[in-house]
Amino acid sequence: MFTIKECTERERACAECDTENGTTCALAARLCACAEKGDRIFVLNENGPRVVGVLGLRHGKVIVKGVCGDIDEQYRDLMIRALLNACTFMNPITVRVDSTDGYFKRFGFVEKDGGMEVKNTDIRFH
Repeated sequence: MFTIKECTERERACAECDTENGTTCALAARLCACAEKGDRIFVLNENGPRVVGVLGLRHGKVIVKGVCGDIDEQYRDLMIRALLNACTFMNPITVRVDSTDGYFKRFGFVEKDGGMEVKNTDIRFH
């Protein structure tokens, strides 16, 4: 069985997290160079941490920064869906990926400025 948890100051999502001391998740740092202090980091655990997903904020938009780890496509899809689901609970804001990928069209993303964007209130899951 797997779980997806966010690394927060109150709850560590994996044994490598050191968010209590104000640093970023060590697992995210090891698996994914895109994680920076202040990003929201989510960890998928299945018999230990396997996947890290990262959301950032830039110019008033939530950025899906990436999904990292040695995983197959079904885990990548699951983690992206979890990240987008977290975005749906935020105040209205634009969600962006910095690349164009037809995969994101299924969630309502449209191409804009070299990437893809959608309002979090318009994200759809099919």
